[in-house]
Amino acid sequence: MYKLLIAFAATLMSATGALAHGDHDDQAERSVEQVARDNVVKLVTKGQLAPSWSKAKVLSVTSRMRGGARQDVVTLRNNAEVQASRKTLFIVLAADRSLISSSHKLQ
Repeated sequence: MYKLLIAFAATLMSATGALAHGDHDDQAERSVEQVARDNVVKLVTKGQLAPSWSKAKVLSVTSRMRGGARQDVVTLRNNAEVQASRKTLFIVLAADRSLISSSHKLQ
């Protein structure tokens, strides 16, 4: 019985290397702040935000619960924006760091 347990444990330990793979989503390894900045750059590239947003400063990173799911909210400030109501941008990310929304008003 003892030999069977050792053989079973050895099999499990050797299989973990086979189960691990290097194709992990690189987004999961980046910080919430970096993922938000990457999304801002995408929005600038698409023409949905002014180019000055690519140099915006991160004011805060907070977490909240919505519909039972955790969301991260990254608040950015762009003093180059003329209109005061458009100087702040909220990037909302899901727990897997996918973009939920980007808006000048937090919803």
